[in-house]
Amino acid sequence: MERPWLPHHRGVPGATWRYLPWAIVRMAGFRFDRLLPLAAPRTASALDAGVADAQALFEEELTSARAALRAAVSDARVVEAIGWSSPAALEGIQRLHDGPLRRRNKRDRQREATAVMFLQRLCAKNDTIGFFGPRDVAGVEGPGMVHVQGSGEEEREVFLEHWAIAALAEAMEADPALSQQLRPRRSGRLYQMGTRVWHPGGLSVLDERTARVLAACDGQRTVAEIQDDDALGRLERAGLLRRTPVVPTCTLKPEAPLRAFARGLPANPARERWTAALDALEQARIDLRDARGPEAVDAARGALFSCFTRHAGRSATRGGGQVYEGRQICWMDARRDLSIRLGDALLARLAPLALVYDTLVAFSADVWAQARPRLAEACARGVPLATLLADCATWLPALCAEGLTPWQDAWRRAVDPQPGARRVTCTARQLAGRLSIPEVAPGWPSAGFMSPDVMLTAPDLAALQRGAFEVVVGELHAHRNMLAYPVALALHPAARAAASAAFAKDHGPFLRQNVSRAGMMRATRFVPPECPELYMVDRDWPPPHVPAERLLAEAELVTGQIGDALIVQTRDGRLTLPLRVALDGAFVSACGVNQFPTLPGPHAPRVTVDGVVLARETWRVPAPRASRGLDAFRALRLWARDLGLPRFFFVSSPLEAKPFLVDQDNPLLVEALARAARKTERLTLSEMLPGPDQLWLPGDGGAVTCELRLCALSPRIRRGPRSG
Repeated sequence: MERPWLPHHRGVPGATWRYLPWAIVRMAGFRFDRLLPLAAPRTASALDAGVADAQALFEEELTSARAALRAAVSDARVVEAIGWSSPAALEGIQRLHDGPLRRRNKRDRQREATAVMFLQRLCAKNDTIGFFGPRDVAGVEGPGMVHVQGSGEEEREVFLEHWAIAALAEAMEADPALSQQLRPRRSGRLYQMGTRVWHPGGLSVLDERTARVLAACDGQRTVAEIQDDDALGRLERAGLLRRTPVVPTCTLKPEAPLRAFARGLPANPARERWTAALDALEQARIDLRDARGPEAVDAARGALFSCFTRHAGRSATRGGGQVYEGRQICWMDARRDLSIRLGDALLARLAPLALVYDTLVAFSADVWAQARPRLAEACARGVPLATLLADCATWLPALCAEGLTPWQDAWRRAVDPQPGARRVTCTARQLAGRLSIPEVAPGWPSAGFMSPDVMLTAPDLAALQRGAFEVVVGELHAHRNMLAYPVALALHPAARAAASAAFAKDHGPFLRQNVSRAGMMRATRFVPPECPELYMVDRDWPPPHVPAERLLAEAELVTGQIGDALIVQTRDGRLTLPLRVALDGAFVSACGVNQFPTLPGPHAPRVTVDGVVLARETWRVPAPRASRGLDAFRALRLWARDLGLPRFFFVSSPLEAKPFLVDQDNPLLVEALARAARKTERLTLSEMLPGPDQLWLPGDGGAVTCELRLCALSPRIRRGPRSG
């Protein structure tokens, strides 16, 4: 489906913050009402009415809920979705269908617990990765509110994990037939000038022969061309070089450079063998992408896994039980066949968010002002950037936490919730007068980016287009451009143009650290290399996928001053950047993700400003204690009633990676709450908003939950001295 894109940022008259010209629509893969047959409404009503003996009714409805769960997770699309996430979990879930429904034992409860947690995520959570929820790209352009056309899935893509391709590269390195054709490369932590080599530990001076060989290790010349196996061996044992074929980070196609390396080998049996292996892997990836239905997907995935194991000599899975780990060698993403346009009228409705944005910009300026004296002292001594970054990690997080506290207090005073209040409503004008936010430039480059996840409370598309809805702010990814990550651009119809807009030239330059080898599973979270003013520090192997002229060795960069300006520059002086640019990533990491100045205390009301819900009603409470069965169902409903919880709410636990949905009428989800409560001392609860009757996006034969992930840009981006 054709989608036009504006080449500039989008704003509305009178607004200071502007938005990138597209948004990501994150959604659930299945309609919400697939969860409703799992409820026990008659038992819930009986307990609310004070019925003492509801055991028989509870057993009857629990049996119905268990049968409904089995039916739900036997749906072919649900089976396929769970299989994409965890084939091992799917195997256990499918054993629920072994034989007739019987009285539960421990194993049945465990399998049902796994199944219901997958189902609630598939139906109630907005996600990015396609096996849980497809997504789409919305244009931010033109008049009106929100316009939606089309439905159904349009495109799938399967991507190979970086760690898997790195494993293949290591297998190629270990092949004796390729030993002379490998292209050694200096460690990205080193910077060499003649016989002098700077590294994180200081400065070393090499003999002429060793220095000459190290200089030749540029990733272009082969071992055969360098012609000094002895010196190469010494340098490799010292950790100064590596021979493994390069598999760049910061790309969603890490296999492409490895295939190019194999094709560039001299014509011999080894080249034919590895070219055929990588071609077979690529064909298996394509076959998996095109497979439909659980049986076909399972067979294609098995073929891909076998192909990988055959050539890499290792398992196609890793990191069992970990989240965000890239546990399989591949992942799938999908884009729905939707044409969504967010108009100027919707952007105007987002105006109250500018108060939050401006608060966080002022916070960043405060943190920079407090950090500057300590940074200036380091710059006066000309310490290496790597040394300064290591030092910042010891004190910057605490400074950021302290700097946010005054702004949280200011928001609490401005909102001024009365004791016991569940709703607070005010205007942006009132809040602005109480907050008195100064107009300042962001403390560091990324502080000028804000990426909110917003939801719209409308019962259908017609109400949405009439403007009969409220805006609900979910998570606010402060000081981050969440639309610039390659994973966000994976299915963008014009990805390169989008990347250029995401990091527009008048908002640069940017300097990013390359990931360590231990962090390869997060490589796709880096900014896109298409940004024309993106420089990357090559800290470890492998290098980022950026042009060589924008790839800097870690030991190459030192701090300094030009007048009053704090800078970082290369040792040869060819490039100079503001220090705040070099420390951008350090500040972003120290500040965390969601910095919205939330109201403290065991209960925080819903805060609505000019029709925008800036904060949903939240409870921070001791975890309840409950046994099992009807007793737990009764006790937890009483506990929820005493707190004033709605029927649907989300639960966050320190021991759970993601919040999960609880339906008070659903005995299986109430069991999930009881399990989480037994493992921790405290829980955070938040209302489900939009509610089940406020879902407007069509999908899966009904309505699916969704959110719009946008990116706003500050009008006061600070630029500094730069040369080179």
